[in-house]
Amino acid sequence: MTRRVSLLGILAVLASLPSLALAQKPEAALPSVKLCTGPQDGNYDFSGIQIAQQAKGVLNVTLVQTQGSLDNLARLDKGECDAAIVQSDAYGVYLKQNSRSALNIEKSRVLYQEYLHFICNSQAGLSKITQLTRQHTILIGPLGGGTSTTWESFRLADPKRYDPIPTLPVGGLRAVNMVQEGSQAACLLFVTGLKSPQINEANQVALNSKGKLVLIAADDSDLPKLKDPKGRQIYSKATIPGGTYPGGLQPSSMFGSSVDTIAVDAVFVASTAFIDANGQAYNALLRAVNNAVPAIKNKVEAK
Repeated sequence: MTRRVSLLGILAVLASLPSLALAQKPEAALPSVKLCTGPQDGNYDFSGIQIAQQAKGVLNVTLVQTQGSLDNLARLDKGECDAAIVQSDAYGVYLKQNSRSALNIEKSRVLYQEYLHFICNSQAGLSKITQLTRQHTILIGPLGGGTSTTWESFRLADPKRYDPIPTLPVGGLRAVNMVQEGSQAACLLFVTGLKSPQINEANQVALNSKGKLVLIAADDSDLPKLKDPKGRQIYSKATIPGGTYPGGLQPSSMFGSSVDTIAVDAVFVASTAFIDANGQAYNALLRAVNNAVPAIKNKVEAK
């Protein structure tokens, strides 16, 4: 009788082992994905965090903070990352700057739209981007980031118009203060979602500077005609609604006037080399991306 009870006990323990092992499967044993995002606390960083949370327990997603879109593509090219978040204008710029690159990517999902915020010192007398001349220095953010990538895209598409305009790789609050002061730069460019932390900070400076900073129109009608290397439209016409930045960057009425601009997609991409070698993991990653989109849009597109 004792022997029978012991055997039954052993069998019961053995039967429980597979489920126990599954429940305690270590994170290190999960498929790994390196995801390039962007600067800390930016929208790309936030999006990466949401994707990693949705993949928890299925994939081990390591987030790599970077300068932004071009930096992300360079890291994909070197194999330092498997997937990334980039602007839809970045791939064409990267290939033109790196003609020997064999990087091939798959664009899997648009996460949200980013808007061109062109902010100028009101004393520069500008109301639209097509009025820029060689007399106006523009701050375009760190090289390799999304904003400088967009400016490079403009320059490559229309060198006659944009090549003569001087630029400096300055971004963030430093750029806002420089344009507000006005002696070293006339305007700055931010490519980001509506009401992002950077633009809200700029709007606060505008409120405190009593009209020295204003949004101007990005009204170059040729820009929405640009295509990526696969023939797809890069930019679309958009409007920053009145009241988005009332009293500061949109000071002309109680609710602030709307401003014509263009938008570019923030896209989740992965290298085809990674996809080909990790089919199941890539499907799991895409599922995490799809599940993360509502939270990303809720934060980035909040009105």
